[in-house]
Amino acid sequence: MSDTQKVTPDEIKKVADLSQIALSDAEKVNFATDVESVLQYFDRLSDVDTEGVEAVGHITGMQNVLRQDRAQPMDEDARQAMMGAVPEVSDKKIVVKGVL
Repeated sequence: MSDTQKVTPDEIKKVADLSQIALSDAEKVNFATDVESVLQYFDRLSDVDTEGVEAVGHITGMQNVLRQDRAQPMDEDARQAMMGAVPEVSDKKIVVKGVL
């Protein structure tokens, strides 16, 4: 670990601009210091001896349960009730706003 700061206020400004968050100059300096502190803490993990330790994705032992993505029949009355509850329908499909 070096004592020099690796994260700069300019880098914090870039991230804040991308996130559309307004930060004062003092906040940029404070966040740069805080982020650098977190990164230095993570850097300490390189000192841990992990020889012979098996990689683990998570500790719960749970696994994703996958199924085929298939359309399932729906009662016509239930379908009409559902379609009546949404703001916009086109060609028997629910219209949603784009996310990107």
